[in-house]
Amino acid sequence: MTRLLADNLMSADKADSSTGFLGQSLPPALDANLLNMDGARHRRVRSLAQSAFSARRLPAQREVVRKTAEELVATLPDSGWIDLVEDWCEPFPALVIGRLLGLPEDQLPAFQAAARPMFRIDTSEAGAGIRDSLVPRV
Repeated sequence: MTRLLADNLMSADKADSSTGFLGQSLPPALDANLLNMDGARHRRVRSLAQSAFSARRLPAQREVVRKTAEELVATLPDSGWIDLVEDWCEPFPALVIGRLLGLPEDQLPAFQAAARPMFRIDTSEAGAGIRDSLVPRV
């Protein structure tokens, strides 16, 4: 198993890939993230972020997540159809991450716009089942 995980065929880092993996096709500033890194590079960047996710900090983070979820629900229309993917699932991670990073509220829309490609959900034919996310608001 260790040999398999160390093989460049399994690389998540397009710089290390021997198969032509292109990453997530994001702008370079967004493409250089933990999801696209391997080995020492991944460990170094993960160690920088690790303290932000300690058990001591979880209660405050939980509150940010809860507040963000409630605010997004409050923005949904009171009646009619709601696209859960577009109206809730896509904005949610960027809002939470932006708030956890301490961005001012007036900068969150710009952060969301920049981060949107990372959180975009596949709505092509390959991801056709996700388009069934339209539900009535009751």
